[in-house]
Amino acid sequence: MGTAVGTAAAEQPAGVFTRPPYSTDGAWKRTVFRDLIVSLTEHHRAGCPPYRRVLDAMRFTPGPEVELEEVPFLPAGLFKRLTLVSVPRSERDRVLTSSGTGGRNVSRVVLDRTTALLQMRALATIVTGVLGTSRLPLLVVDCPRVTEIPGRAVAVLGFSMFGSGRTFALTDDLRPDLAAINAFLDRTAGGPFLVFGMTSIIWRHLLTPLRERGTRLDLAGATVIHGGGWKSLAGVGDGDFRKAALELTGARRVIDYYGMAEQAGSVFLQCPEGFLHCSTFSEVFTRRPRDFLPCAYGEPGILQTLSVLPRSYPGHSLLTEDEGVVFGEDDCRCGRRGRYFVVTRRLPAAEAKGCGDVR
Repeated sequence: MGTAVGTAAAEQPAGVFTRPPYSTDGAWKRTVFRDLIVSLTEHHRAGCPPYRRVLDAMRFTPGPEVELEEVPFLPAGLFKRLTLVSVPRSERDRVLTSSGTGGRNVSRVVLDRTTALLQMRALATIVTGVLGTSRLPLLVVDCPRVTEIPGRAVAVLGFSMFGSGRTFALTDDLRPDLAAINAFLDRTAGGPFLVFGMTSIIWRHLLTPLRERGTRLDLAGATVIHGGGWKSLAGVGDGDFRKAALELTGARRVIDYYGMAEQAGSVFLQCPEGFLHCSTFSEVFTRRPRDFLPCAYGEPGILQTLSVLPRSYPGHSLLTEDEGVVFGEDDCRCGRRGRYFVVTRRLPAAEAKGCGDVR
């Protein structure tokens, strides 16, 4: 990566790991974070010819006078059509793919070791900032063969690093494995533990069967982290999911997250007030569909997400396929600094997409 400009001249991406994940305010985002994003833009301009042509067509030149809102974005869906790479072939380590409908139209994200490590460290920083650093017993609401299933493997493997051991709550035919769950609960002996799964999998294959059977699990020590698959749950909102999870499991915390394969690592976790939050590694804007100008607080628009992590591909500023509302900055009642928002819906023309799978 090139040297950052302006007030961030001495702050390289690794420097953001010295800061608590929700400690940076709007002033920091508009200076230090902005300079890191501008530096990344110049790095990708130099290393990725198709990206350079996009910037040239827009007559955009990175510089210290550029505001964060002015940094160009790529449509996230472009990664379904083009393989965009900013590093030499010798540095390419792996390919991250997002799941597509029936395996079609997947995004392909090329990672080098630097980007993969940055994304892993960022995820760890964000999650441990909420859960603490102790590794908790992990109950995965999925089946044992999930590590071979595109669209779910990377999320499960990524969150597994926060667990001490791993138990699967579902059989391979996606039925609740009550024997495995009860054995897991016996081992935790009433202590805290982590439950992780995709939202749609937890809803369809755990909560719904429990409700139909009139059965309730005693997961009083659990923190449930879930995300992905909302598009397939027509008529189910965050409030519905949270209510069902609390009633049927007694979990002490239920936390949604928002993320995508095109910006792995810099996930947005939900706070106790029900908002998703930007971390030190990320920023979010909403844009009006008619002219792509930034929306005001409280105004629905297309979500644009920014991340300081992608070095091997130009995914640092993306226009997503989701609609959302940014409600404010630095003043959420939960106490976290930065912007906070909700995702309201998938854009009508966008395909349902899941998380990623490494091959």
